[in-house]
Amino acid sequence: MKIRTLLERLGIVKPLPPRPVIRFASIIGNFSISKATIVKEAKDLTIRPNWMKAQLESGNKPIANCPGMWDYYQCGFVIPAHCDIHIKANSEGINITLSGLRSMDEQDLARMMPSKFDYTMVAGNAPIQEGVEKSVEKLPLPWGVFLEEGWSAYVIPAIMHSSFLDKIHVYPGLVDYDNISTCNLIFSVLKECDFTIYAGEPLLHVIPFRREEVIASCGRATQEELDKHRYRFTSRKKGAYRTFLHQKKVFKIGCPFHSASKSGQDQEQTDQGKLSKAF
Repeated sequence: MKIRTLLERLGIVKPLPPRPVIRFASIIGNFSISKATIVKEAKDLTIRPNWMKAQLESGNKPIANCPGMWDYYQCGFVIPAHCDIHIKANSEGINITLSGLRSMDEQDLARMMPSKFDYTMVAGNAPIQEGVEKSVEKLPLPWGVFLEEGWSAYVIPAIMHSSFLDKIHVYPGLVDYDNISTCNLIFSVLKECDFTIYAGEPLLHVIPFRREEVIASCGRATQEELDKHRYRFTSRKKGAYRTFLHQKKVFKIGCPFHSASKSGQDQEQTDQGKLSKAF
């Protein structure tokens, strides 16, 4: 390995591509052949939510003025709907219908069907309105998630991307995907509704992280901490953190559909410029 590293530095051989930390594998059917349903980087322009597009057009102060929110929106990956998911809920019960899966065989189709989750484990967590069944629905997703040893992932609602979270409550989780690969959409219906989540719409936000011991303390600030808080550069100059000290976080996914075109990169830089004006 040391010899190869030397040859790479000398330009004799090309560097090997980095080994993926996380892999999304289509374990039911093959949803990796569709540009609409493939797992995407959270910052992907094709899943930019309508409210953010409206910000770009309105000239109002946008979300990127807060680097913390902007980083959260862009970090990790988004699992989109693999098919059209129709949800109808009223006093008669909850009905979930999947469409667009006709090409799948019967065995795979059976593995995709929704089922009930034990509601007693989360009773009271979601603000379910009267007249709607208090239940938890579990919808298996076709993606197996595989992480390198020592890594886990937050699997959480795509609150910055999804447009249907006023109708359903998506339950978050933290999964050690170096030991298991199953991924489900687990949710409760909040109110009487009749709507469709179309194939390609963002369902879940996946943020991987390396497991390590984190030690915290809590107490009164020291004089050094007070001085840092009051007098350092980021405290005294407006926008200093975002402009000069903010650290870039990189999440990339490799597949034929994610080779960004120059025009796509230019558009992202243009949008970033619009979204990054001073507070």
